[in-house]
Amino acid sequence: MKQTFSIKIGGSAGQGVKTSGYILTKALKDLGYWTFSYSEYPSLIRGGHSTFQINVADKQIGSITQRFDILVALNDETIEKHHEDLNRKGLLICDDNRVIKPRVKKSLDNKGIQILVIPVDEIVKENNGQPVMENSVITGAVWSMLTKEFKVLENQLKQIFGKKSKDIETNIKCAKDGFKVVADQYFVELKQLKGSTDRIIGTGNEVAGLATYASGCRLYCAYPMTPSTGILQYLASRTDKTKMIVKQAEDEITAIQMAIGASFAGTRSACGTSGGGLALMTESLSLIGINETPLVVFNSQRPAPATGLPTWTEQGDLEFVSRAGHGEFPKIVLAPGDINEVFELVPQAFNLADKYQTLVIILLDKYLSESWYQAKRFKDGKIKVSRGQILSEPDLANQLEFKRYKITVSGVSPRSLPGSKGGVYLANSDEHDEKGYSTEDLYARKQMMDKRMRKYGGIISELPEPKLYGPEKAKTTIICWGSQKGPIIDALEKLNNGKSRINALHYSFVYPIEIETIKRYAKRNKLIAVENNYSGQFAKLIRCETGIDIKTRITKYVGTPFFKDELVEILKTKI
Repeated sequence: MKQTFSIKIGGSAGQGVKTSGYILTKALKDLGYWTFSYSEYPSLIRGGHSTFQINVADKQIGSITQRFDILVALNDETIEKHHEDLNRKGLLICDDNRVIKPRVKKSLDNKGIQILVIPVDEIVKENNGQPVMENSVITGAVWSMLTKEFKVLENQLKQIFGKKSKDIETNIKCAKDGFKVVADQYFVELKQLKGSTDRIIGTGNEVAGLATYASGCRLYCAYPMTPSTGILQYLASRTDKTKMIVKQAEDEITAIQMAIGASFAGTRSACGTSGGGLALMTESLSLIGINETPLVVFNSQRPAPATGLPTWTEQGDLEFVSRAGHGEFPKIVLAPGDINEVFELVPQAFNLADKYQTLVIILLDKYLSESWYQAKRFKDGKIKVSRGQILSEPDLANQLEFKRYKITVSGVSPRSLPGSKGGVYLANSDEHDEKGYSTEDLYARKQMMDKRMRKYGGIISELPEPKLYGPEKAKTTIICWGSQKGPIIDALEKLNNGKSRINALHYSFVYPIEIETIKRYAKRNKLIAVENNYSGQFAKLIRCETGIDIKTRITKYVGTPFFKDELVEILKTKI
């Protein structure tokens, strides 16, 4: 029985493409299967073309494929745009209003594609439903081609539509009638598997929000900007339970200034945006650098420059964020590869920001932010909150003189919180002495600059080695970072099942970088950089920091992530 397959649903924005895909994703998880789901949509409220792809397997996966087995068409455009990517012996499911052009029909016939036509309008009318319920009919029909377990799908329909009590029964009836139309005509026959109850489905944005709260953050500020908005939405929807303050500011400058102010006052704070919003925040990033206020900033990347492609993906901001802000000051840039690393790295980001009293930027992208991953349930009890060197009033009372910016060997100076007796100092954006008073003394400037930059010594000493995936002994090593982890791991499995011997080093601490590991691998292996940007920005950073020039670079910058099958074919030509 085929256990690995993929489904692509397409239609206009507003037709319920995402809803159908999400219901099927959750139902497949409840059936015991691993899924990875990714949606594409235009920067429009209604209209345009949207898709939702689900890759299914009996083991954990982290990517989608360019080609798929089942195409679900809610409009004619879906058939026209995507029929060529249907695998041979695949399946096309559509309603009886679809028009298949002769050349398309010929192409489908040549590949042995089965066409399943569902009387969607008729079923909706028979159940006195609304036109939008057509997607429930189609969802039921898709499910019937996979399994006889309708109850699993019904449970998900109840969860999704449960708050709309008037619609739930009609949606279930429509789905059940769609299911009955093609009962017992399996494309694949999936059995109920065990072991999915300890797994969750979540997007990178949802997990970033969860981890932010679990890290002790109590203020999150943002101005909505795709694809980072999901963090704001997740946290805002849970304020009744979390008691967090979640503010939608009037612009990005206000958002980061509010977060800096709250952090200065002692509250763990964060803000989130995408590249254009971070561009507006850069003056404030330098303020963080000089007044040494801890802050975590989420930047979910999308294709740029300027407005770019708001709803598509790219890894184009690494060079920007590693140098963001005028002048030189310490910063840390993290780039998790999946939702497990998001949940792991967000608490580290807050702890590092507090420990070194500096800026930590977490680089996500549309692919990671808005893809639905499956993972084992997180254990937030393991999260440790460390606030760094904050002096209490008894601590301050034992000091002869409080110097907020005291020159120290580590570069980190103990801080007080506003209102603490004995902890008064001046905080501003000018260069200052140890007490915070503005100064233009050149010796004091050098002392203070050296102090701040000494923090890098501690930061670098804490950098973990990149994670190795694939066999230890290999002749070729892929160098990657951030969200490309999933596609590369999945591609490695395919490649190493043959005669290839290839591994990958994945970096999630991308600035500053741990350099000793890549030096070792560069001596014995061929290195290939795989990046979702034009120039190979991480490879350029490695060359800058180590002198190692990774000449073989695989880059993609068209707005879509690397597909597993695409990456396999490209790598075959490079190794």
